[in-house]
Amino acid sequence: MALKSCGADYENLVKLNIYIVRGQNLRKSFEASRKLLANVSKQPIVTVLFVAGLVNPDYLIEIDATAFIPEKTKE
Repeated sequence: MALKSCGADYENLVKLNIYIVRGQNLRKSFEASRKLLANVSKQPIVTVLFVAGLVNPDYLIEIDATAFIPEKTKE
């Protein structure tokens, strides 16, 4: 998982861009992201866009995530 590799988790997410291939079910796609974030205390901003297609034609959805990891302060 990309978040874990840099010391982050779902709590660090601040923005999600969800790209859905035109013709796919918006509700199912959006509900899938909500399930992953159900227990996150501060929900990220979510933008959903319909696109004509993705680079790999077998893919129907792509999620681009932005996370913020606060710098640890020295005590």
